[in-house]
Amino acid sequence: MEAIDRHAIETAIPERSLIENAGRALAHRLHARWPSGTVVALAGSGHNGADALVALRTLRAWGREVVAVQCGSAAPDPDVLAGWSIELAPPERLDAALASSAVAIDGILGTGVRSAPREPQARIIERLNASDLQVVAVDGPSGVDFTSGAVPGAAVRADLSVTFGWPKLGLLRFPARAYCGDIEAVEIGFPPPQRPPRTRLITAAWARELLGRRGDDAHKGRAGYVTILGGREGMAGAVALAARAAIRGGAGVVRIVSAPENREALQAGVPAAVFVAWDDDGAVREAIESSDAVAIGPGLGRADGSRDRVARWLGAIANAPCVIDADGLTAFEGAPDELAARLPADSVLTPHP
Repeated sequence: MEAIDRHAIETAIPERSLIENAGRALAHRLHARWPSGTVVALAGSGHNGADALVALRTLRAWGREVVAVQCGSAAPDPDVLAGWSIELAPPERLDAALASSAVAIDGILGTGVRSAPREPQARIIERLNASDLQVVAVDGPSGVDFTSGAVPGAAVRADLSVTFGWPKLGLLRFPARAYCGDIEAVEIGFPPPQRPPRTRLITAAWARELLGRRGDDAHKGRAGYVTILGGREGMAGAVALAARAAIRGGAGVVRIVSAPENREALQAGVPAAVFVAWDDDGAVREAIESSDAVAIGPGLGRADGSRDRVARWLGAIANAPCVIDADGLTAFEGAPDELAARLPADSVLTPHP
């Protein structure tokens, strides 16, 4: 995002225009969510502070009561107020400003902060968190690392983070994600990225578009066969959840290969799925070979023989894509080369961190 911002300023749109667009978008989102009450902007010295003042000026033009507190060593560019008379109070008046307000705009620190906030910003953040105000963060909460998601010290706990252009990866990573509240990305005039993003976010709308809609005259046999293998004795929950997800995702026929002791629990918990006992080698191989997709590992456990069992399952896969999860991977702990040699061509691995 830093590169996109720099490229935009150099080639397409003046910096002052980006600040204006960001602040006005922020005001729109704040006003839509909390349309009444005094708004206080905590304005640092950088761009986030300037964005906060543009938002405050915009809200003032719409008739809202507003207050501003300087939270940096210098005030943001006064030109962003466009002639509106809004006093920038010193930090000593912070508590009074918070007490008289309903909503706060966090423009204390910028996006480039990597270390713990220093004084007086750390104290200001703590005072804001101790208040009962609704908090809107400019681009993201002050005190979080927008790249790594780290929270090295004091950090604002926001109810809404209005981020500009595209979400920053650190805002989607914990522990920073817990400080963001709802995240809304708003367009402020950036040109398209010179390089496509390396990371994409899975959303409900994306999933609906990907899955499509089954025809009214569809037959389950034409909607795909999925086989899920896992669930040692007493660990049927994970495969049950995976099977329900496959059914909700649109699979026509879902088969669960699991320990025979789990038959009753799984057939009661997921009656739409077909149960196959994993000690029936012929039935297991037939299920895998006729599948359009295979998932291995949920609830498999770490019992002796797990590696051999998973190896046999992998060997039965012909051309189907395969997800290897949880203990399907643990079975090859210490032997990644052996796992790599057995992987089907179209595989997805989902390890724990």
